[in-house]
Amino acid sequence: MSDNPTNSVSPIAKALLLPLAPVDHRALAQAGVNDLGLRQAYRCCRDLLLAHEGWASGYALWALPPQTRPHAWALYGFARRTDAIIDDGDPATRTEEFRTWRAQVEGDLRAGRSDHPVCRALLHTLHTYDIDPDTVHAYLDAMWTSLTTTTWATYADLYRYVEAVNCSVGRQVLALLGPRAPEATERMDALSAAMYLTDILTDLGEDLRWGRLYLPADELAEFGVIRRELERGEVTPAIRELLRFQVDRVRRLYNRGMEVVDMVEPASRLAVRCGAALFREMLDDIERRDFDVFATPPRAGWPRMVEALLRAGLPAMPARLRNRRTATVRQAAERR
Repeated sequence: MSDNPTNSVSPIAKALLLPLAPVDHRALAQAGVNDLGLRQAYRCCRDLLLAHEGWASGYALWALPPQTRPHAWALYGFARRTDAIIDDGDPATRTEEFRTWRAQVEGDLRAGRSDHPVCRALLHTLHTYDIDPDTVHAYLDAMWTSLTTTTWATYADLYRYVEAVNCSVGRQVLALLGPRAPEATERMDALSAAMYLTDILTDLGEDLRWGRLYLPADELAEFGVIRRELERGEVTPAIRELLRFQVDRVRRLYNRGMEVVDMVEPASRLAVRCGAALFREMLDDIERRDFDVFATPPRAGWPRMVEALLRAGLPAMPARLRNRRTATVRQAAERR
């Protein structure tokens, strides 16, 4: 895939994100990213993320403190670049493409430098926040599993895979958020797993078309569901109850994971709320459509996304505005 995906961003998304351009420019400066080539590398990661996730993720990341925002682009942009090989690549060539990409990433990690924009931004972020490179290796190992494993016998098997894929990224992001308690890692793992399991449910129909089934086989048997029924895309009473069980379990994970909000720096909490709100809105959409995840992937429309962001942001916004006014007054006093 191209590593300059700006043209993949829809015109509507570009228009909605245009007001963030100067904000993003200042974020790079406040993050200490002054080298022109490195700035371009971070922007490449941002564009990779926006091309796939759209404007909502842009506004959710905007809620991060500006000095950490570009580093979030790097972490999520790298994850998206890697994931695209698995999900969007040609089935005939994606295994070899992944091997090539993995060799480049691991070689760059050993060398401590890279000419690839995504890897260059990633390496800079890992160094800036002293993030263990083993988290990158764990993510690549898990993505390789995505190429070689298409079914999961039990929820425990699936959850180990989910931990390796998404919790490794979640722990990287946690370093940016400023953990303030030892329990923050476990709560962040739960939140990251909840988000990934949400993706699994929303992409169930598409994954089946790719030949992958992420619902545990023993739970299918427990609810009396056979794979052929899922592949037909008909929501039988048994399938509806199976999916209701999955959604309820993911909601419990969110409830536990959201405890991380009080375990990170106050300036980071709004971003966690906004990100979780967008994923939880997708669970709501699954329930609104009575668990029919097959016709089209559950995705909340932009009015509901806006509503979710506002709900997540309103409790923290007064503090954010007070801090901004205080900083403005202080800067004015210093100029005088």
